[in-house]
Amino acid sequence: LLGTAGCLSASLATWPAISADTPQLKTSATNAVPACVAPARLMQHVVRLNPKLDARFREIASLYQNQGQSLGLRWDYAFFQMLAETDNLAFTGEVSKDRNNFAGIRTPDSSEPERFADISTGVLAHLHHIRLYAGDPVAKPAARRTKQVEGFILSWSRQLKRPVRFDDMIGRWSPNNPGYARTIEQ
Repeated sequence: LLGTAGCLSASLATWPAISADTPQLKTSATNAVPACVAPARLMQHVVRLNPKLDARFREIASLYQNQGQSLGLRWDYAFFQMLAETDNLAFTGEVSKDRNNFAGIRTPDSSEPERFADISTGVLAHLHHIRLYAGDPVAKPAARRTKQVEGFILSWSRQLKRPVRFDDMIGRWSPNNPGYARTIEQ
């Protein structure tokens, strides 16, 4: 995914497979989303990967950008994680597209993927969950699961005693899937 997203390929070509070189979850002056990462370019890439993209998802990259920026998160990596979780918005896995769940967030009892009212709320739920992993509680998260795991995730993130990186989060998010991180990175 990253290699065809334009300027990212040059900066990421030297990165080892999901390593300590992955960015922090939060943006900062030294950890900004690259200027060349634009929603329109990302969506062109998605359409190449999924020519049958449901038209209702055509603006999802803009939602990731707008909501991610307002939360101070690396929305670009969240977007790439969403592509991995949804099979490039084809939804060939356990989560169906009508759930508007772009991160596979489970219900509090873990019986099934949570359902969100619309695409924007689903994107916000994903980003709230990432913000929690970054060590920031969310007062009213869009996903019930985010509040349920708040104590566990905050304790874990604070034990790191440094900013949480993408590779840290992935190790917790999907610990039983060793190929998950590579899929997102690619």
